[in-house]
Amino acid sequence: MKKIIFLTAVIFWAGFISCSKKKRIIPTQPPYILENLQSFPFYADSLIFGDIDSLKIKRIDTVTVIRPDQAKAKLGEKAEHYLTYQMIGMVKTKYKIGSDIVDVKVIQFADKSDAYGFYAGLRPDGVVTRKLGAESFNGGDTTYITQGAYVVLLFPEKENKKNDEEINIIWKQMAQKIYANHMLPSYFMLFPYRGRIMPSAKYFPYHFLKIPNFREVYTTDYLNKKNGDTLTLLLTMDKKGIKFISLRQYAQSLGTVIPTPRAFSFAKDSSIAFKYPEKGIIVAGVVRKKLIGIIGYNANTDEMLIENWIQGLQ
Repeated sequence: MKKIIFLTAVIFWAGFISCSKKKRIIPTQPPYILENLQSFPFYADSLIFGDIDSLKIKRIDTVTVIRPDQAKAKLGEKAEHYLTYQMIGMVKTKYKIGSDIVDVKVIQFADKSDAYGFYAGLRPDGVVTRKLGAESFNGGDTTYITQGAYVVLLFPEKENKKNDEEINIIWKQMAQKIYANHMLPSYFMLFPYRGRIMPSAKYFPYHFLKIPNFREVYTTDYLNKKNGDTLTLLLTMDKKGIKFISLRQYAQSLGTVIPTPRAFSFAKDSSIAFKYPEKGIIVAGVVRKKLIGIIGYNANTDEMLIENWIQGLQ
């Protein structure tokens, strides 16, 4: 009897191991590690300057500093969003220019992709962008600027004709201390140019489309002139193939996997197509250690765009 029980246990355990290997469950990484963010070199406070008599600028408030370990206490519910985008810290103060007052907020992130992603999440669709920093826009009375690992918010407390001039003066002083070029994250250069909607580039650091382990994803929207539809292309580095496995597991869990279009020259067993709720068909595959995909795929209009992109990346 003991032998039978033992043999049954061995068979069950072997089956469990076999099943586990087949599923290849991948642990979900946390959105951020507070200790790492706290230990990261912090320079945002160096962008805050003192009085400049020749420009009639005077700092009229103390400099408030918020580091990652203080975020939840001082930012409340918003803290999780800031930290997910790998916020290293934030500084706030006020300047007086002539008789006008401008509130200043500088947020430092771990790198330029995180900073741009946070900034792009604040940017409304269809807004006109400006050429301050790598990119900027006006939203209400506030000017939003991103460059390097920083996002800067400038808010004149009183609206008047001098606001743009005042914003430019303050930004010029701060930009001198940002040792980064006026370029967006380089991964956006890998996307097709034709048909791109400007501005639409975004970056998602964690669980894109709520898919486990699908992180550090760059996206850009496109307009199809034939039917007026829009679609989204995505790209993320996947050197070990872990993200593709996560995406395939997620698609299989939805039970909506469909055949990958034959027109696409993805390598064998390195592509997936499935229906995603409210987003339509997603087609994705690996090209030279990059996981690329299309959200909202239309077989009648989108084949050439995607296949040309695949060929360009190979």
